[in-house]
Amino acid sequence: MEEIQRSIDYVDAKQTFYNDVLAGRVRYFSNLIDTGTPTSEIPERLANAFHAGHQTNA
Repeated sequence: MEEIQRSIDYVDAKQTFYNDVLAGRVRYFSNLIDTGTPTSEIPERLANAFHAGHQTNA
């Protein structure tokens, strides 16, 4: 049970960090995202990359 709680706490901490990044309270730098890309384009590029990697052949 203790291990489950630690996992939940970890996920909660990651979610808090993510929310703070999105709200602009925490500045996040990534070596996976081209820093020359205007910030307004990053969510669209990430969404496109995600969807391209999760396409299914119907």
